[in-house]
Amino acid sequence: MIELLYASVGNIIGFRISDRLTDHDFSGIFLPSLRRLHDEYGTIHLLIEIAGFEGESLSRALQDPAAMAALEFVRRVAVVGDESRAIWMSSLVQSFIGGGDTEIRLFSDEQDEEAWKWVSLGGEHTVTTAASSGRR
Repeated sequence: MIELLYASVGNIIGFRISDRLTDHDFSGIFLPSLRRLHDEYGTIHLLIEIAGFEGESLSRALQDPAAMAALEFVRRVAVVGDESRAIWMSSLVQSFIGGGDTEIRLFSDEQDEEAWKWVSLGGEHTVTTAASSGRR
């Protein structure tokens, strides 16, 4: 399951990923959101919050090169979650996002405000961290 976080603003977008990430989550929610940001701003800064994540089933979504094209414009990624899940997610992210100039940084659950501040650097807007969590 994937949810857009309230603090998303400008070219800075955050998602909470929980349970199982499906093709629909990825192709129907995540990628269209990134495409919209790319069309409007060019580059994208992304925060991924992992909460109770159990894995992914992304067989079709990852095989579509046109769908994956929006990922090459991601320039900064903050992954927030417990260490083992954050490391796994950052490996997945590295496989598909951006080029050599994409920065990826891991943050613990307790560092969510720091993660929003870091991912906001160089973005079109500054995220207000008091509202960093929550669904939209």
